[in-house]
Parts: sequence; C-alpha cells; structure tokens
Amino acid sequence: MIARVGKISRLDYARVARIALEAEWGEVEVEIPERVLREAGLALSEGDSVNVEVAKEAGSLDEWDVVMGGEVYLKASNPFRVYASLGGLQ
Repeated sequence: MIARVGKISRLDYARVARIALEAEWGEVEVEIPERVLREAGLALSEGDSVNVEVAKEAGSLDEWDVVMGGEVYLKASNPFRVYASLGGLQ
C-alpha cells in the first residue's frame, strides 16, 4: 500500500523519528529509531511516497528496507484506531 509521508517530528531525547503516513486507506503514525533509518539509507521528507504493509505474519523480508514486528495493545472503535507497540515504540 502506498502512503505519503506527512509530518516528521523528532523525539530528540530518544533519537526517534515520529513519521505520519497518509493514504486513501487511512493514516498511520510510526516511531522509528533514527539509527534504523540511517542504516537503511532512508532520508525521508514530507511528500515522499513509501510502501507500507501490515500483516499478521511476516512474509518475504527481502524486498523491504525496514521491517518491524509488534503487538496490538489497544483497539478503539469511535473513531477507529489501532495501537501497536513495535519493540517499545508506537
């Protein structure tokens, strides 16, 4: 699924980038350690397009620059939201 990078903010105390992704299917906000982005060679900017996949099980990892595993800890229905922790990050 293709998403557009929206606002990017930095959590300097944790060296984490908080990245808003927007698409026709909804919005996602992810927190990724800056070190992971650096090691993957990703320098994202607002307006960039990225490919996002959310799945219950990992498929082939070869085609991805960044892969994170996590656990859903809260679902809300009004408005619809799903919160997941990816290694302690949101």
